[in-house]
Amino acid sequence: MGLFRTMARPLRFLFELTLLSATISGARRISQLEVDSKKIPYVNENETVRGIADSYFKVGDWVIDQTALQLKKAAEVFPQKK
Repeated sequence: MGLFRTMARPLRFLFELTLLSATISGARRISQLEVDSKKIPYVNENETVRGIADSYFKVGDWVIDQTALQLKKAAEVFPQKK
């Protein structure tokens, strides 16, 4: 029980960050806007933080891409609108 409790909080935090990144990615794709990480406060000042921020947004893109791929594989359950 102790190990589970120790691991549950960081895993939940990572899961929530991934969901937030995917939500931002989906909103960005729908609105056709780009995130300019150079204009985010504190990110512009540090190359390492900018790299982490860019990677964070790429995770959301990957989640959206993988979700779309899985939905296309289940075409009989999720048919495309024509």
